[in-house]
Amino acid sequence: MFKKLFFIFVLLFSCLNAKDVLVVGVENETERLNPLYDEDHNVMLGLVFNGLFSYRNDTLEKDLVKDVKKDGLVYTFTLRDDVYFHDGAKLSSDDVIYTLNLARDEKLNSEVLGNFLDIKEISKIDDLSFKVTLKHPYPSFYEVLSLGIMPKHIVEKIGLDEFDKHPVGTGPYKFVERKSGEYIKLVANDKFYKHKAHIKEVILKFIQDPNLVALELENNKLDISIVAPIFLDKLAKNNKVNYQIMPSNDYRALMFNMKKFPNKDFRKAIDLAICKEDLVKGILNNLGSVANNPIEKQVKTDITYSTCNKDLAKQKLIDLGYTLKNNKFYDKDGKALSFDIYTFNFDLLRTQMAYYIKQELDKVGISANVYAKEHGSFEIDKVDSFLIGWGSVYGADFYTYRVFSKEYDVETNENGLNYNHYDDAEVSKYLNLARITDNEKEKNEYYTKAMLALKDNPPYVFLAYIDYVIAFNKNLKGVKNHALGHHGNGYLYGIEDFYYEDK
Repeated sequence: MFKKLFFIFVLLFSCLNAKDVLVVGVENETERLNPLYDEDHNVMLGLVFNGLFSYRNDTLEKDLVKDVKKDGLVYTFTLRDDVYFHDGAKLSSDDVIYTLNLARDEKLNSEVLGNFLDIKEISKIDDLSFKVTLKHPYPSFYEVLSLGIMPKHIVEKIGLDEFDKHPVGTGPYKFVERKSGEYIKLVANDKFYKHKAHIKEVILKFIQDPNLVALELENNKLDISIVAPIFLDKLAKNNKVNYQIMPSNDYRALMFNMKKFPNKDFRKAIDLAICKEDLVKGILNNLGSVANNPIEKQVKTDITYSTCNKDLAKQKLIDLGYTLKNNKFYDKDGKALSFDIYTFNFDLLRTQMAYYIKQELDKVGISANVYAKEHGSFEIDKVDSFLIGWGSVYGADFYTYRVFSKEYDVETNENGLNYNHYDDAEVSKYLNLARITDNEKEKNEYYTKAMLALKDNPPYVFLAYIDYVIAFNKNLKGVKNHALGHHGNGYLYGIEDFYYEDK
């Protein structure tokens, strides 16, 4: 009798779990649960917070904003009047102004500061209206206003550090608890302005091992997650799992430390040595495309690129004074041509790419040593080279300038994004001109000039743009296919409409 009751209890619990809880596999666990300090690595932010605008269905849509009027450089915003924070307080213009002022506070110097330096002034009109005046045209202004809005009354009371531990937003889910290294627990927000989410609880489960992610999806221990391309064929045969292939603007590249590789012709030789088409086919399983520059998904140019020419790569090395020793590796002044490639050991895709690059360079007489190590065990800006990734669902203005401008060198700016100390006056000039003009023809011309300069003085070997495999429980419905951002960020957009279909 006891065994029978126990079996019934387990069955009922399993059914409840299947209908009321969504377990999400998450690769990255970030230290701060705060919109100011993580733009694209933290899945939780998009569930707990809302911005004035949000990216939905491949377009930028109004979120907390009801109306906006533009008069030159002056924007007048009116907020929705049906939005409440998770503690029950109503959203007001004071909260928005407070959040935006924190974002543009140069003393605070948060990670998002670079997005808000173009704001000249913010002023309150009434509880639901406010005005923003810009210093100059800023076409990506609405995009940066996707920043999650924080409650002024709570942050002022407990401070940002404490707020990181107990984040409060207006999003479809409320923060409950975090167990470091294991999970974050969220519950549905009863007062979410759209509607209460169909699924009552979300567990963000931290799993860095891609093999374990695939296994737990197969065994229904995860309900949805990004999976590595190598597992696609296996998942396709599993009748417990569905999947979608979602495009992205997320690229991978080999980043050179400019202090160690100042010669641009040497960097060009490495670029020529790598057959990127084979990388896309072999490592990405054709789920992606060759990358030539950081913005080609957003800006079309007529620039042509050469790749996979090992003979030309060898000739460039010879022109630089290198000679082939023992018919194997190049040498100069008695020193073998060798350098290190670093990557994160939990990132299977980057690790595979690093070893592929090593194999390609071996063929042209360059010795490369791959080091796949834990996050935090090395300084990205200090190593010879690093397998880096960037990308955004937003326009080219959003990230590019901050990644390739000397102003954002991490050596002088603790929240900078320029990890390899890249410094090219032409690139910086045209990237800046492009991001502050609202004339589309001029913008394209500036970006074309910037990319030509970037091609001539390459900071990276651009490798590939990634298409993401999103695998999920076959009974989970409402998952929408759209373009994703860095690290596949965005596949949970519209989570309030996810639901389980009874079977």
